[in-house]
Amino acid sequence: MASWLVVSLSALVAAVLLQFLLPHSQKLPVLVGGRVDEQFSDIERLFRDEILPDEREGAAFAVYYKGRLVVDLWGGYADRSALRPWESDTMTVVYSSTKAIGSAMIAMLVSRGNLKYEDLVIKHWPEFGKHGKENVTVDWLMGHKSGIAFLANPMTLEEGNNHAFISQIIENAVPHWPPGTQTGYHAITFGWLIDQLIRRVDPQHRSAAQYYQEEIQQLSQDNDFYVGLPEQLEHRVARITNPQMSESLMGAFSSGLLLAQTMYRYWQTDGLCMKAVSNPVFLSVMSDEIPYNNPRVHQLAQFSSTGIGTARGLASVFNTVLQKNLINRQVYERIATPTIHDIDLVILHGIPKGHGFMHSVHPNDKTKWIVGHPGNGGQSVEFVADVNGGPLVLAFVRNGLKPGLTGLNNYLALRNAAEKAKRRRTEKEEARSQDDAAQQDESVIVTEAGHDPVAAGQDVQVAAGHVEEVDLLFFT
Repeated sequence: MASWLVVSLSALVAAVLLQFLLPHSQKLPVLVGGRVDEQFSDIERLFRDEILPDEREGAAFAVYYKGRLVVDLWGGYADRSALRPWESDTMTVVYSSTKAIGSAMIAMLVSRGNLKYEDLVIKHWPEFGKHGKENVTVDWLMGHKSGIAFLANPMTLEEGNNHAFISQIIENAVPHWPPGTQTGYHAITFGWLIDQLIRRVDPQHRSAAQYYQEEIQQLSQDNDFYVGLPEQLEHRVARITNPQMSESLMGAFSSGLLLAQTMYRYWQTDGLCMKAVSNPVFLSVMSDEIPYNNPRVHQLAQFSSTGIGTARGLASVFNTVLQKNLINRQVYERIATPTIHDIDLVILHGIPKGHGFMHSVHPNDKTKWIVGHPGNGGQSVEFVADVNGGPLVLAFVRNGLKPGLTGLNNYLALRNAAEKAKRRRTEKEEARSQDDAAQQDESVIVTEAGHDPVAAGQDVQVAAGHVEEVDLLFFT
């Protein structure tokens, strides 16, 4: 134990020293652009003054509230090494935040009666039930409880895009633990499992990518989010960079639990965690190489990790799901509450999750949950239907990846600011509604007494509940 601690502390000291001894890149100006509703203007100041200076590359943040885009911010660099700024249409890979879209599509299919979470997978996919997988339910599949945390078979990128090949590999896969007994994050296999299931339960037998394009993307106000990027859009994709060693170590040392997890992961190179996030190699997320900078990977429609778009486009996906009622009330209430709180065999700690989503406690109502999914490097998309003032969707993306759970700190700061702004706006609307109702009552009393306010040339109050449309402010 003592030697383990000495090695860890030595690594931290060495990393900090290297930060000072190695040559640094020049200090570049903080670039920021976008637009924001004036009642959410505090978020612009937070994004400009605190978030972007902490970003190694670039980032973007978007918020939809009651169906309207009220925050659309971006800044920093799409490729700092090339001095290429992050612009309005810059897209980036959101990694596991893509899983939220796949999970939403399954919820849509449940809403439409095409399957049930309680169904055995073999009801729709009989060949799946080999090697002890016959009792796996759709709910287990979505909750990372099927035991298929990785596929041991080596494969090429071309094979990864061959759904018939993937189907056979999954059917012949042996679970890494008895299905249903434990949860272990299916970092990469989740997307292939979703695709195979959708192909079998969708009445038109579409792929997951086709289902997304036709049932969500084409309905979106902003359809600038792709799973399977068209080649002609590649020039808009930001270049991803890994965290520096010092960032990783400082993040690990921020808590004893994170330190233990980090050391365990790096030393157990043949363990479940490393296998789950590094197989196949062309989708690996814990290595010095960054395959997600490969344009061919960008073109792969894989609902575990290859979603690419703007923050605005990602937020628009879930704004569409909520505004178009693509998930019915009964199913939404089900997915809005986590069903799993156990320690995850791959992640090595417990994250509330269920039905494919990950959950966090709502900051304004501890009895409610915010639904969504984080992505590698500290990205996130979350949504809530109707807690304290109406539907809210938030999306944060970046290309300079940050380590571990500490990578979510910037997003959480923005989320808290958005919640405060929403609460202020809700209180203002409620106060105005009460004033309008009171004045409307006075008008009725006067009219009953025989006085006509219109004939007398007086102004008539607008109807109670009117919400003022506020122009978006543009700034650079």
